[in-house]
Amino acid sequence: MDWLTFFSKLIEHCTWPGILLFIAIRYRKTIVALASSLSSIKVGDFVDANFSREAAKIATVSEVELPPSGVDFEQQEVENKLLELPPRLAILDAWKIVENSIDEFIVNKNVGSTAMSSGYPSKLPPIRKISELRRAEYITAHQAEMLDSLRKLRNEVVHGPYGLEPSQVDAINYVKSALAFSNLFKMNINLDNK
Repeated sequence: MDWLTFFSKLIEHCTWPGILLFIAIRYRKTIVALASSLSSIKVGDFVDANFSREAAKIATVSEVELPPSGVDFEQQEVENKLLELPPRLAILDAWKIVENSIDEFIVNKNVGSTAMSSGYPSKLPPIRKISELRRAEYITAHQAEMLDSLRKLRNEVVHGPYGLEPSQVDAINYVKSALAFSNLFKMNINLDNK
């Protein structure tokens, strides 16, 4: 093998890895931003990576931000039943529990406009209910952001691309946060009824 053949074979074998390396270095910020925005990626049966930062962040913040509920066996039973479901269904059912608690709270406290407190708050979009609760100062701005994040995560599960499955850890984090919010609203209703 002469030098010319050696270098041509070397260039031939290094071209594609070199191009991929160039693209990775050149567009690293874009690739990192894209990867951090993913909630789940699955490539065949080999790679299954979950990027569940939002659900984990909400779970951590809700433990600190929301008042502890004590040992409530009914809530523990609801949590266990939700977590027995597939993650997608657990998230959807947990959001429904939060929404029902918000509706009950709005009716009980006569929050917002007459349309909201007339007994039909379920007809309004969740974002409006959250903003009305914030405007009436029943929840803090941070709690409103967390509720909105829960709503967005639920929407990603419902309207996300096919194959985007939340993991069991995502479901656990979401369910715990959702039930903490549900407890917040139920505790405020129960305090007024005593």
